[in-house]
Amino acid sequence: MKPAAWFPTLLLIWGALAGVVSAQQFIDAPNYAPSAFSLAAADFDRDGNIDVAVTTGASGILIEFGRGDGRFRTSQTIPDSINSGSLVASDLNGDGIPDLASAGQALCIYLGVGDGTFTRGDSYNIPDVPVMMIMGDLNGDGKTDLITLNWAETVTVLLNRGDGTFSSPSSFPLNVSSSYTIAAADLNSDGNLDVAVSASTGIEVLFGNGDGSLQAPVVYASEMLSLAVVIADFNQDGKLDLCGATSVSIFVLFGNGDGTFQSPQFYGTIGTITNLATADVNHDGAPDIIQMLVSTPPLGIWLNKGDGTLLTPSYYGAGLYPVNAIVTDLNNDGFADAVTSTYHGDTFSVLLGDGAGGLVDRHIYDTESEMDAVAVGYMNRDSGLDMVAANTSANAVLIFPGKSDGTFGPPNYATTDYSPTAVTVGDVNGDGFNDIVTANVVDTVSVLLGNGAGAFKRAANYPTEPDPVAVVIGDVNHDNAPDIITGNFNGYGITALLNDGSGAFPTRIGTLVDHRVFGLAVGDLNKDGNLDVVTANFVSYFSGSVAVLLGNGDGTFNVAERFAGQDEVDTVAVADVNSDGNLDVVVLGNGVHVYPGNGDGTFGAPIVKRVATYNGLLGDFNGDGKLDVVAYSLGMQSDGSYLSLMRGNGDGTFQAPQPYGMEQGYFAAGDLNNDGALDVLSGYGCCISVLLNTGKK
Repeated sequence: MKPAAWFPTLLLIWGALAGVVSAQQFIDAPNYAPSAFSLAAADFDRDGNIDVAVTTGASGILIEFGRGDGRFRTSQTIPDSINSGSLVASDLNGDGIPDLASAGQALCIYLGVGDGTFTRGDSYNIPDVPVMMIMGDLNGDGKTDLITLNWAETVTVLLNRGDGTFSSPSSFPLNVSSSYTIAAADLNSDGNLDVAVSASTGIEVLFGNGDGSLQAPVVYASEMLSLAVVIADFNQDGKLDLCGATSVSIFVLFGNGDGTFQSPQFYGTIGTITNLATADVNHDGAPDIIQMLVSTPPLGIWLNKGDGTLLTPSYYGAGLYPVNAIVTDLNNDGFADAVTSTYHGDTFSVLLGDGAGGLVDRHIYDTESEMDAVAVGYMNRDSGLDMVAANTSANAVLIFPGKSDGTFGPPNYATTDYSPTAVTVGDVNGDGFNDIVTANVVDTVSVLLGNGAGAFKRAANYPTEPDPVAVVIGDVNHDNAPDIITGNFNGYGITALLNDGSGAFPTRIGTLVDHRVFGLAVGDLNKDGNLDVVTANFVSYFSGSVAVLLGNGDGTFNVAERFAGQDEVDTVAVADVNSDGNLDVVVLGNGVHVYPGNGDGTFGAPIVKRVATYNGLLGDFNGDGKLDVVAYSLGMQSDGSYLSLMRGNGDGTFQAPQPYGMEQGYFAAGDLNNDGALDVLSGYGCCISVLLNTGKK
């Protein structure tokens, strides 16, 4: 069986810039604090900047003090070993200073002093065990009351006496087997606060009586499971609406103003939603919707047209499995920023708003079904670098037209042979326009000739040896027409498909390597003018090899050298990483292994950097003229995975990895926003993530 976690062909990309080394090479949501689960935001130290409080399990409540630029300075911890659940911030005792309430095994009050410190207030026992807490004035006395949603499928109310103490808890039953989130607002326009709960039976609304008590629940959208609920006037008619989430969609129920609602309007989404939030993220006066998802992509923003209809969402990275989000202005620019915490509880992420409905973070694009490879190239004559993804389930490639700011428009489809697993881009028919080549599960390659306007001719398919899983383009027979080389997993070798000069490939030549090939790189390793091939090979699980095939200049190759004994081989590249003028072989797999080339097709002893690094690519990402490594690694994100940048020293060695929150996948790189710096794309499964380079050294 083919190892699904292995990815073909480590790419080589060059860029050029000048400057000094930066701590943040790519634009990514910074992560803060260990073990963050629940969040609250307020200016706890009254310096004019928003601070963030996070629950950290047995460590207590961590206060991160804002600097006013979206970053944080020194922090402090409030001991609170029994309350790692829900957290809210408000002025609970009327002194003008924000306080905290934390609900877990008990509900505890922490009264703010005004300098960022707190004094311990009263604690309250809630036998039903709170899982989520919100605030609101349930009895109309102008004081902030507390409302909890509980494991026992009840809602509990604690009325504020105005001095930071609360009445005994009163609980109200739900008619559900499972409940998930809670929200509060006046849904029937009677001046009393009502409570909405997302549940296995839909959305249950408990109308308030105005004295702190709640009526028996009324069910809306009863035909579906609702995993989350938020309340806002989405269609701007002066009546509050509900937004809920199923496992595959979000839905909006427009309110009639009397506590009843119209039929839901549905919007399909990617993955399973864990929670929702609402805020005006693009500054147009209409509330938008933020969704958090179990899988990639973890965060989505649905912009509201102003009439309650939602635009196609934009997706962003925000850690693995975000479950909570707060929206506030962290950098004092007047725009909504987002702070998210994760179910796995290792970090919280800060995503700064751009005022136009976007977030300053890596952007994620939906491929609409299973994606297995990604490449970049200019496909339509404009100045934006375009993105091409191989979509295995659709039997097609998706072409995302690039914009000059590094974002992409909706994709166009072009059909390939059955189930493409690898893709590359190049001009194979000499007309000056880039074409697309895919390797397919059915032992073929597909060639799609481009017209330079983003459209492609019907795919021409050519046979290969069994199971091509990697593909590159290069002139292997000196006729100035680019040929196709595939790495064949079950064919135990490579296939060279020779170009007849018109972009057709009638001649096929196979070369055995004696191992299952899943990765390729090409270059003239012995300086004879012929293109040579290096293969990454599967020997057994957690064991691989590398083979060097020297080209004869006619499309045939001889296996000249093998590098065996690798713990694991994931990807391979050819480049001069030690600046001696000879091409080297670079292998990623349980570390970075550099085999220094001697310029004659032989190689010196490997230079090894042991680090949990796997598939990736080479490129000069910090513009110092030395090749760096960007790779998928293990061990630092909450799910154990991350993208790492290892800056090259120019002598074949690399610096320690710098992590970024990006999912594993098939990598490509290019200058997506025309700023002279190489950006990174990673695609796997449903989505493609784009990480823009800061352009700094």
